[in-house]
Amino acid sequence: RSQGARPCLAAAGFAARALLPSARIARLQHSGNDMTTDKDLESLKKIKRIHGRVAVVAGVIMGVALSSYFFTFGMLIDRGATAALWFQLITMVLFIFGLIFLKRLALFITRLLLAVNADCRRLLKGMTLADLEKD
Repeated sequence: RSQGARPCLAAAGFAARALLPSARIARLQHSGNDMTTDKDLESLKKIKRIHGRVAVVAGVIMGVALSSYFFTFGMLIDRGATAALWFQLITMVLFIFGLIFLKRLALFITRLLLAVNADCRRLLKGMTLADLEKD
């Protein structure tokens, strides 16, 4: 009879590891403390939600800034504002790298925003971008 229960436990463990971002959280799933697991899952949902929002807001801000740079570049050349042109050039390069590494940047900002929340901080401590992208 115990042989029949092992595949179910193994399947439940596999499902828990697929849903949770790290092995440490998966171990909490097996600890038998459902309150901690529910709390961790809620914290994980909160982290994912905030990460998505931060990525969208940062991407929109950088995109709007780059668009405004495109339309004001000619005006700055006509006026001979070299300081403003250098500012636009440097920030344009930073924004392009920011857009290329948007998800990593959003994870960094999410860690800063959720540093005051103990549950989220504990989950974010060892979390990588690959862990966050799991379902």
